Amino acid sequence: LHQYQYQQKSSSDQELNEECSSAFASMPNMHKEEAEASTDKEVGKMPSQDHPKANSDGGGGDSVDLPPTLPSLPVKGVRTNTSSQRNAWDRKFHDLLEFKQQHGHCDVPQTYAPNPKLGLWVNKQRMEQKNREDGNISTLTDERLERLQSIGFRWAKRRGQVRWDEKYDELIQYAAKLGNCHVPTKFKENTALGRWVSTQRAEYKKFRKGEKSSLTAEKMQRLDSIGFAWFMAL
Repeated sequence: LHQYQYQQKSSSDQELNEECSSAFASMPNMHKEEAEASTDKEVGKMPSQDHPKANSDGGGGDSVDLPPTLPSLPVKGVRTNTSSQRNAWDRKFHDLLEFKQQHGHCDVPQTYAPNPKLGLWVNKQRMEQKNREDGNISTLTDERLERLQSIGFRWAKRRGQVRWDEKYDELIQYAAKLGNCHVPTKFKENTALGRWVSTQRAEYKKFRKGEKSSLTAEKMQRLDSIGFAWFMAL
């Protein structure tokens, strides 16, 4: 009986040892599989270093947003001219050359009917020149200043010249509307213009007689260019 019990115990102990040995033998493989699974999981979370947003197209993984690019700001106190602005200035300068060839001067009226924008542009150049003299920001560069001076551009006008130019502009408008410069002396719509036209004729007579006259050769040329009648038929 004792021998049988001993054999049974030995058999049980042997089976238990075999089970333990099998369990211990499988443990390294289990740890290896868990480690590999854990590594694969961590690697799957890491974005590509070469392409931070490579996964944004649905390739998997989390996308990384880059900071937005800030727009460039203009430098304070500096006014730059774009290529389109330079081309526009050159076109107006060419128009001014054509005006001078036709009229003999660069004093384009601000209400010049054939090219109204040219008169405004000429006045703007005078304003930009004043900005230069006052030390303010100006679009009139040294190159533009030299080009205008080379064709006899006049920067400032005498007070009397300003008034004469204003009436000259009004006469141009009258001619554009009625087709001639024959403004009556007692023109009801603009009596001052009628008197001014009469004065130009009187000053012209003085000029022809060699007497002192406010009518210069330049003014006469400008009036001739718009068909001014120096003598009115009775």
